[in-house]
Amino acid sequence: GRMMPGWGTSAYSEGDKRWITWDALTGMILFPAAIHAGEVLTSPRLAHRKMAAETYLKAARDGVRAFDDWWREDTSLKEGYYLHPLYQDPAPLNHMNLLGLTHAALCHYFGDLDSCHKAKHLARFLANRYRYKPDGSCAWEYWEGPLQKAHRTGIMEDISHAFLNMEFAEYVHRVGIALEEREVRCIAKVFAKHVIKTGMDW
Repeated sequence: GRMMPGWGTSAYSEGDKRWITWDALTGMILFPAAIHAGEVLTSPRLAHRKMAAETYLKAARDGVRAFDDWWREDTSLKEGYYLHPLYQDPAPLNHMNLLGLTHAALCHYFGDLDSCHKAKHLARFLANRYRYKPDGSCAWEYWEGPLQKAHRTGIMEDISHAFLNMEFAEYVHRVGIALEEREVRCIAKVFAKHVIKTGMDW
């Protein structure tokens, strides 16, 4: 019902062809833009690229802030999530964590307090929903945390979406924003023990 500074499609709106600006698509495009802005604007030798970098930085900040109306958090658990605009339920993990990657880059390079807060709370939302296996690996559902019964599946997330959450977890840990080592190591273990098979097959 309003213009959004982001990227969208009508492909996922359940046949009614409503155009929706998605957190996932917006985050996927703005994450590398935010990194570019960070690398350029913190390096004097790249000053000749400053104008473009400032444009990318503004786009990244505007893009993530446009979704603020859909942000929810639980202060007692120190976790937060984005509401799915179509289903009015917590968004799938890969959706919110793609936006989370942009928040993490804005936090890491520019110390944006709101983005630091959201990146930490999104990471806690993810880690609080891990299912740990006896071998130390962990898994989670594709649509983790929905309040409506119709959106609960009990199905663990497929690889083509899980790698997006893996990237988010690894990045926020690597740049020192969130997550303990074991909360990232368990993802490496599930990849090594349950995805790659003998002989490096899949």
